[in-house]
Amino acid sequence: MRLMVLAKLALFFLLMVIAGCSDSVERSPPPPTGEEQPVRIVSLSPGVTTTLLHRGHDPAIVARHGWDTVADSRLPIAGDQTGINYEAMLSAQPTHIFLQWGSRELPERLVELGAQRGWVIENFGSLSWDDVAKMELRLSAMLGPAEGEMAERPVRMGRLEPAAELIEHRQSIGKLLLLLPGAEPAALGPGSFHYEMATEQLGCAMVGPLDGPYVRLHAEDLVRLTPDAIVLLVPRGEREAGGDAFEASRWRAELGRLADLGLPATESGRVAVLDHPRALLAGSSLADVRAELGAIIDRWAVAGPNAGP
Repeated sequence: MRLMVLAKLALFFLLMVIAGCSDSVERSPPPPTGEEQPVRIVSLSPGVTTTLLHRGHDPAIVARHGWDTVADSRLPIAGDQTGINYEAMLSAQPTHIFLQWGSRELPERLVELGAQRGWVIENFGSLSWDDVAKMELRLSAMLGPAEGEMAERPVRMGRLEPAAELIEHRQSIGKLLLLLPGAEPAALGPGSFHYEMATEQLGCAMVGPLDGPYVRLHAEDLVRLTPDAIVLLVPRGEREAGGDAFEASRWRAELGRLADLGLPATESGRVAVLDHPRALLAGSSLADVRAELGAIIDRWAVAGPNAGP
């Protein structure tokens, strides 16, 4: 089950990178005036769903993305990155449609239906930290405060600016590689929110050069990059317990034959598994992923080589 979830999330991440990001917002006309309608949201992105959850608006979701494990599994599926189930969408009777569709044009039928039925349709960017931060602020402005004890919820996607001393401390571990393991491992490079998080907000030094946000790697590429530290992003299932990030048998199993290349990271034991269930989602859960990544880096920086248990 965990492998199935990981495969879906990794493929979702790849689709988002291929599609690209977009700051453009598609809006349909507002609903007719009169008695105010209760908000009913179709969330066609797990990243949007996790942000709605943190803002307290998840009860308003009436249909979900096909790979969304954050939303209530009993909700109907209204589509995914490859297409939209219009029958399910119409049955859900939404007032708002939220997507992270990339730079592609929104489906013509979706735009037409939105205009006919007064749906508010918004396509949020999904590649950079600022894309997600803008989405959080926009959702907050559109939907207002949630009901309940924590109606006024703090913004999660504020940027960090590490002091020079902290940057020096973290860069003492050497060059960091953020890696999606598997049959075709891939590095997360410039242009991805993971890379931006590690460099600009945590102050890490990264391997390079890497040409783009998602770079497939072969064994010879890893040898050439000579990473001093590797963090493997391996999202666990939403209901699975987290494992020990530094356990050698665990990261060796994830790396497979790559663990025996004699890389500086594997030789020193500076390899860890970051298994946050939403580690690949372009949503406000990135604040938690950033905290976990920072904790891993700080442990290595304090303990030195072979920092694992």
